[in-house]
Amino acid sequence: MKRAPISASRLNNRGMTLIEIMVVLLIVGALAATLGKTVWDNLMNANVKQTKLMQQEFANALRMYNTECGSFPTTEQGLNALAQNPGAEACPNWGPRPFHQGPFKDAWQRPFSYESDGATFTIKSNGPDKRSGGGDDLVFNSEGAAGEAPKN
Repeated sequence: MKRAPISASRLNNRGMTLIEIMVVLLIVGALAATLGKTVWDNLMNANVKQTKLMQQEFANALRMYNTECGSFPTTEQGLNALAQNPGAEACPNWGPRPFHQGPFKDAWQRPFSYESDGATFTIKSNGPDKRSGGGDDLVFNSEGAAGEAPKN
């Protein structure tokens, strides 16, 4: 007795084995992990660059404030002295428009740290880890020197 040939449609009904599905999932997972790390690294680098640009923008506003008022805002006055008149004693020539509108937060939505003795200033962001120290802080001072966040 002759057997009927197996049709192509019967072969396609066989489906995939568990091993084949596991291999596909492993490949897709590896691709997703690689792509995810690349996207995350690019996001962190973009946030670092954005924070550095913000520090430079604030430094320019602080220099304009210094030109108009004769000194940089004190640590107590902070960066808010760029947005709100600190008073006639601190700056008789302030206004009519603010030197900067704010907000005075870094790319991670944390407030910048500002220190000044009136003659120099330092603007600091805690960086990607959002904690002071650790080597990833971004520091910009009145001389224009900026600290670097480490490369990932």
